[in-house]
Amino acid sequence: MPPFFTLPHLFLRMYKIAQNIKILFIASATSAMISSCQSSFYASTYSFNQQYEQRNYDAAITELNNTKLLKKRKRNLVLYYLNYATLLQLKGDYNNSITYFNLADHLIAENNSLTFTDAALAIATNSMKTTYHTESFEQIMLHYYQALNYISINNYEDAIVECKKINEELEKLDDYRKDNGKHYTHDAFGHYIMGILYETIGDNNNAFIAYRNALNIYDGDYTTLYSTPAPASLKTAAIRTAYATGFKQDAQEFEKKYNTIYKANNNTGHLIVLIEDGNSPVKTEHLFNFTKGSGNGVLTYASDDGSINVPVFLPQKSAQDASLSDIKTITMTLPKYTLRTKQLPSSNYNIDGRIYMASTVENLNKIAPQSLKDRYWRELGTAILRVGAKQALSSAVSKQNELAGLAISVTQAFSEKADTRNWQTLPACIRIIDIEIEAGTHTITLPQGKNISVSVEKGKTAFLTIKN
Repeated sequence: MPPFFTLPHLFLRMYKIAQNIKILFIASATSAMISSCQSSFYASTYSFNQQYEQRNYDAAITELNNTKLLKKRKRNLVLYYLNYATLLQLKGDYNNSITYFNLADHLIAENNSLTFTDAALAIATNSMKTTYHTESFEQIMLHYYQALNYISINNYEDAIVECKKINEELEKLDDYRKDNGKHYTHDAFGHYIMGILYETIGDNNNAFIAYRNALNIYDGDYTTLYSTPAPASLKTAAIRTAYATGFKQDAQEFEKKYNTIYKANNNTGHLIVLIEDGNSPVKTEHLFNFTKGSGNGVLTYASDDGSINVPVFLPQKSAQDASLSDIKTITMTLPKYTLRTKQLPSSNYNIDGRIYMASTVENLNKIAPQSLKDRYWRELGTAILRVGAKQALSSAVSKQNELAGLAISVTQAFSEKADTRNWQTLPACIRIIDIEIEAGTHTITLPQGKNISVSVEKGKTAFLTIKN
């Protein structure tokens, strides 16, 4: 028996026991109240998010461990690992953070093998009941954070391994672009970080390749889609490593293109300040009403505002069968991203009395919605199949028993939910200060007035991460 028969049978049992239709609608109203209280994954994990947003990391970990929806639900376990690993890193517990990011990485690979089963479950119930599959940019960020962990314990060899994993994810995105022509299929920041890490271990050849790839993406998709142009520091890095590798012609071409001249200084070190600002967007629900039109054997469902038109190709059916062709209207919910941080803090940082501007290198406020938009048709197709199947069932049952059909219809309305899950401890954007600076100890003054000291050695790279 298909899974979507379960809840309707519960309603019918209630009716038979109570012998009173009012009981049915009291139960339905109760379901509606529960549904409205848990309208999104963010709302269901609000206590945890509240502590995180206030930067109370110990309290956030306590709330996270008490959130059964995350820790006790196998379908959401990868989100528990990702959030927990991030909080551990923010607290400076890098070794345990590594452990949990590795658990998340392994579980992501395992979850990806469940696609067919989850697709069937999504149609039978709703997407929130399926195993969570991470967004493409979330997988890039996992390896970025893992690389930062290894840097923090001076394990650059394993940091480079994470770089290679970033590259593997980027290649998957590139292959996806060739097949589907989607937009978020290149990640400039991933290439930039790879370049920094390769240069840190003295591999200038691979560093130059990574910097060059990053420049190409910043100059293309990142500028047009995310309003994130290539930072000046990246241009300098590409020129610097081109000269170091012996690619003099490439270096000069970049100098001409970006109207800059690089002058080496052998008395400096390299300072990388990575700044995470704000809180990433969270998924909420967007309600759509679709009305059916037909022609040439193909149904077209159009949204109430006319912005989306979806063709539905139907198989042959017998006269007695109920199907999508019986459904005149469909109401469904789809996920959308809602910003948590709209106003970012100042990008000006004082280092030893000199003002440096931190450049935005990854804007998740824009990448996250674009990533979701790229796969909207797939989400829409699954939602139409799911709602259509439930309404077709209700139509078929109503012909035999009007009350039973009503119970199924009420149940499907309250069970329809968009998948609003996402990794919630990511920033709204990442900024960078990437400079060559005299060896020694330097004082960085944050926009809030707090001072941080950092030591830079001659010919070496020092890393500092800041969470605002």
